[in-house]
Amino acid sequence: MNTDFRNRIRQTLASRLEALQGTACRTVSAMKDGAEPCADPMDHAILEHDRQVELTIRGHERSVIRNIQEALRRIDRGLFGICVVCGSSIGERRLLAEPTTRLCRSCRELEESGERDGRNGSRGTPVVDASKGFQKGEAGEALPSHEKRRKGPHSHQRRAVEGGTGR
Repeated sequence: MNTDFRNRIRQTLASRLEALQGTACRTVSAMKDGAEPCADPMDHAILEHDRQVELTIRGHERSVIRNIQEALRRIDRGLFGICVVCGSSIGERRLLAEPTTRLCRSCRELEESGERDGRNGSRGTPVVDASKGFQKGEAGEALPSHEKRRKGPHSHQRRAVEGGTGR
């Protein structure tokens, strides 16, 4: 992935983050200003419902803000575009469509199929963990944690790409 692509994604994420944070601040101010008691119980119920809807929307926006901040940190650490489960590259088309994605298409499909089956879609500890620094590769060489080798559903793909034998 080239620097121009990463910079374009960073700009998109930063703009989206700024817009969401501005909306959140305006909403909090409006909710504080509109906190007047109602004499009519029906009006009170309607206002309370509207407030709950607004809080639900803000909760979703907080989640999106966290995802954007996490994606920006991955860009800063050089881990952007690397699947946190299997360590393979995430395609640029997928990153353009959803720049906050943490999973390659294969891992996302496995996660979704697990959710549909009623199982937990998670497949264990993420491969990419910048806090752990360097890991040992199969040949004992020090590798950044985003290059960690791991047995799993995509390990045959990595070996095939690297010139290995496959499964």
